[in-house]
Amino acid sequence: MPYLYKISHKDNSSKFQFAFDIYNKCLAIISFYLVTGAILYGKEVIYLFFSGKYHDSIIILQIISIGIPFIFTIGPAIITSLDRQPALSRIYAIGFFISIISNISLIYFFKSEGAAVSVVITYGFIFFATNFYLAVNKFVNVVGIIKTYSWQLIIFISCYCIKAFIMPEMHWIASLALVSIIFAVLNLIFVINKNDVRVLREIFGIKKFPMKIYKK
Repeated sequence: MPYLYKISHKDNSSKFQFAFDIYNKCLAIISFYLVTGAILYGKEVIYLFFSGKYHDSIIILQIISIGIPFIFTIGPAIITSLDRQPALSRIYAIGFFISIISNISLIYFFKSEGAAVSVVITYGFIFFATNFYLAVNKFVNVVGIIKTYSWQLIIFISCYCIKAFIMPEMHWIASLALVSIIFAVLNLIFVINKNDVRVLREIFGIKKFPMKIYKK
């Protein structure tokens, strides 16, 4: 990623597109895994680390987790590397006012849950605004990120249904392990492609993977 700060978009647009696609894909997978864990096992995690007296925090954790994919984005970094800080500052300024307005209104009616929703709204705005700015100004093509996030949503729903309808009585640790495996396998089949594997091999210095179950 740092190399983008040393090159121009005009002469190296493909490198910006590559960084945008690969980083967003990695961040989307990680963030949606965290969302899956927080929503499906938020109660168990709260009880494990903080005991049952923090039961009311479960819904707050689950609401805030919805905003994790909005936080895990490469959009602002790409805008900065393009030397468009004024545009990014305007987006952040609007986000600041959205945060204030949503906090005042939602906390009044919904208390702590409203504050959690306000966080999701604020980061959601920044996520969509930064990516919209990049797309409208034709710095990157966002078709790839739309596909990636669509697949992550489908995989999350699949994991949710499997947890709720197929193994509702299973011990949560065993259930989490199985859901994690399913999440990983579905991503290998439908999201991660040969080029992604090549990049990961270069990053971690792995000569080859033992199986080829990823999408070509």
